[in-house]
Amino acid sequence: MPHPGSDKRLSSSLRQQNSPTVLAAFPSVPPELRAILGRWDWALHEAGSTAEVARILRQRRVPVIICDRSLADGDWRDILHSIASLPSAPRLIVTAADADDVLWADVLNRGGYDVLAQPFREQEVIRVVASAFRQWVADDGRGPATPVD
Repeated sequence: MPHPGSDKRLSSSLRQQNSPTVLAAFPSVPPELRAILGRWDWALHEAGSTAEVARILRQRRVPVIICDRSLADGDWRDILHSIASLPSAPRLIVTAADADDVLWADVLNRGGYDVLAQPFREQEVIRVVASAFRQWVADDGRGPATPVD
């Protein structure tokens, strides 16, 4: 159930403008993330590797990617490189149990959107995903996602 007040207005607003589709790239998508996104009726696609992320992105436009800091065949930087050339570049949100200011600065400096700490807090997930989606929509799905090496 969505939180009262502004979260309810946010939920209604997002549903009216085609709810976010989120691509979750994790070795195994955390059940709490799946539950949070499900409570908000946001479409969820799952990928277990950077190669699978690239395959999904060739098939569909995805406004938001939430990925674990590292995957079996690469890490968030590889995903950032793969989205840089897309005409409708998704917003990349990186997650980690040990998220800190160093990771946050690295993600932002390279062109990622934000960092979420694990374990996930519902209000923080909703705030960050909704903000990323709104920015993607405002940029007409052509937002900047140019990675910096």
